[in-house]
Amino acid sequence: PLFRRPPAHLACGRPLIGAMSGGAAPDAELQRKVEEYRARERVYLAGLMGQEANMVCLRSMASDVLGAYGDGSRAALRSALCYPTANMEVLILRQKIRDRDQQITLLKEELEANRFDQKSKDGQALMKKVKALLCENRELGEEMREERMGELKAALQAEQRDNAQWYNKVNEGAEFCKELSEENVKLQGTIAKVAGRLREARAENEGLVKERSELKKKRKIEKEAKAVAAALVADSTATMADEGAGGGGGGKNPPRRRVASG
Repeated sequence: PLFRRPPAHLACGRPLIGAMSGGAAPDAELQRKVEEYRARERVYLAGLMGQEANMVCLRSMASDVLGAYGDGSRAALRSALCYPTANMEVLILRQKIRDRDQQITLLKEELEANRFDQKSKDGQALMKKVKALLCENRELGEEMREERMGELKAALQAEQRDNAQWYNKVNEGAEFCKELSEENVKLQGTIAKVAGRLREARAENEGLVKERSELKKKRKIEKEAKAVAAALVADSTATMADEGAGGGGGGKNPPRRRVASG
């Protein structure tokens, strides 16, 4: 037939557009888009019908040639196409037909490759494989999540233990610092007392040194005074002895006077 039914992927577009256009109160923008889609669909269908008409004409011409002359490749040898212009046009048309047939074959192969039927054997096998892969993926995800959670829990527990140890060490350090500060305060008080006593001892020592120096000076003066007194007494005694000896001894020489050593 000249005009065939449109393909399934085009025939299903009209209910989709009807579903899009259906509604209680469609707005103007949606209605305009629906009209544009419908116009495009009509243009596309018209182009397809024109191409199919051309294909029908070309096929009819090819069938006529084959029916009249048998083998179309030997028609020129049997003087079937005696005019060169017509011969070239027929060859061009044949080439177009071969190209169009190849294009149709490729489109059919692509359509078969892209078509997916869930109820077919291949579709059911593919769905089973997909379900198995999804189940395996879910199991792997759960295993990885459990392993990751176990690692994170172990790391968290280790961090908590470390934090507890550091917290205890910090508390011990704080207590030690508190004790040190208390002992420091006590030591500062003791140092202040010792410094006061040291100042008192130094003052007392200075007083004792002064007293000692004064006593030394006093003793030295007393010793000098005693020596002078002893020397005076000795001189007076010697003088008296010399005088007594001079009166009683006549012309004898008087004894020499003894000088008292200091």
